[in-house]
Amino acid sequence: MSRHPSDALFARIGAYGKALPGLLAWLLRKLVTGPAAYHPGAHYMRGPGPKWREKHGLQWPGAARDQWDA
Repeated sequence: MSRHPSDALFARIGAYGKALPGLLAWLLRKLVTGPAAYHPGAHYMRGPGPKWREKHGLQWPGAARDQWDA
């Protein structure tokens, strides 16, 4: 039995049809809620920087001051 060429196309469309409601729900949720909340803690540089080290000096034993002045 020979199949019509459009059968494959309709099968593909049916597969997209199963995923489409979930995709539309996700998109609608993103549009309604807006962008994700800003979390400043995720964006700051962790650890003391050169100005902090200069102000406080070395606080841990065994570390040479030259290694931080590179």
